[in-house]
Amino acid sequence: MNVAVLAILVITWSIVFFYEQLTKPADNSQLFLYSSPAFWVVAAYLIYFAGTFFLFIYSQNKDLAKGSDAYIQYNLINGVFVLIKNILLSVAMFTKGPVENSMPSRYRKIT
Repeated sequence: MNVAVLAILVITWSIVFFYEQLTKPADNSQLFLYSSPAFWVVAAYLIYFAGTFFLFIYSQNKDLAKGSDAYIQYNLINGVFVLIKNILLSVAMFTKGPVENSMPSRYRKIT
């Protein structure tokens, strides 16, 4: 699959995900959209693919010979978007999801 097509599909899916979350929230116990890990994961990939999509289009017209100015700019911009994606995925890992009790109340120990 072409990188540009994949980026467009991920961007479209992310926008649809956010639209669905804003119009029909799946979980009423979460007051804010950004309190769920799914928000941060989708935001990370939306930002990453949006940035690298335009970077991919930019690189089609440039000579990316190693050591050239275009090569250095390409790697710098790509590195920034990878860093942003990794930071947002880290935030998603440390965000608590909704707490579900797996044990019925009669088996839980009350302290």
